[in-house]
Amino acid sequence: MRSKKTKTKGLIRADNARSLKVYNRIRKIIEAARANIARTINSEMVMAYWQIGREIVEDEQKGSARAKYGQQLLKDLSARLSEDFGKGFDASNLRNIRSFLPDLSKM
Repeated sequence: MRSKKTKTKGLIRADNARSLKVYNRIRKIIEAARANIARTINSEMVMAYWQIGREIVEDEQKGSARAKYGQQLLKDLSARLSEDFGKGFDASNLRNIRSFLPDLSKM
């Protein structure tokens, strides 16, 4: 009977070791996927900010009273975007987003 118990304990240990190996492989898959998701989100946000900045700069460059209109535009955009999307779109952030692009009037 003793040999039967020893074999059973050995099988349990082998199953636990096998389970741990599978777990570790799955854990690595999940961690890699999460890292890829974070990189993708960061890239998409940079592209979105660049496009938002382009929209603001191109609109501001069209008007003759650029400075006054630009300040009011940022205030209006900030209020609307903050209402729709929450934090992150105050006027100072929009100015930073706008700075992703060069001043087109100087080109």
